Amino acid sequence: MVRLNLKGGDGEQILPVIYSDNYFCLMPNECKTIKVSYRDEDGRGQAPYVEITGFNK
Repeated sequence: MVRLNLKGGDGEQILPVIYSDNYFCLMPNECKTIKVSYRDEDGRGQAPYVEITGFNK
């Protein structure tokens, strides 16, 4: 499972955020495009980045 988390340059989460998909599975060599939407003012003037975490069961 793959989880996405939008954060600002200060390391804090940017909320609210809308992801076209989140908590999804990827097979080896598979790729997926995800759309991430948030309001500029919710970004607190920080440069956003996407933190990607995952786990296997």
